[in-house]
Amino acid sequence: MKAKNNITHPLTMIAIGFLLLFSTLITSCAEKNKKAEDNTAAISQENLKTTTIPIEGMTCGACVSRVKKTISTMEGVNKVEVSLEKRNVTVSYNDKIVLPDSMVKVFNELGYTAGTPK
Repeated sequence: MKAKNNITHPLTMIAIGFLLLFSTLITSCAEKNKKAEDNTAAISQENLKTTTIPIEGMTCGACVSRVKKTISTMEGVNKVEVSLEKRNVTVSYNDKIVLPDSMVKVFNELGYTAGTPK
């Protein structure tokens, strides 16, 4: 009786393909996170301002994550705190690079309703 080679089995090949695809996606996400970290490190501390922007329409933790992730990747943004309970976003940013009005625009484009920055 001849032994079968498990590596060439079709299901094994499909599983290997999924593992390769999954590892590629993980690497891509890690690179994006690294770029966001590099952006934060490059921001000059002397031009940092903080604003709180009311935001309506967030209903769950996924909304909070989506808002935080999107704003965190904007150039000039240093720190983001999102409160579902208070329905607002507090952002530390470099006012030479980004302005609160552009953040409001992004929130609205995400499908939320952003108020006037305070």
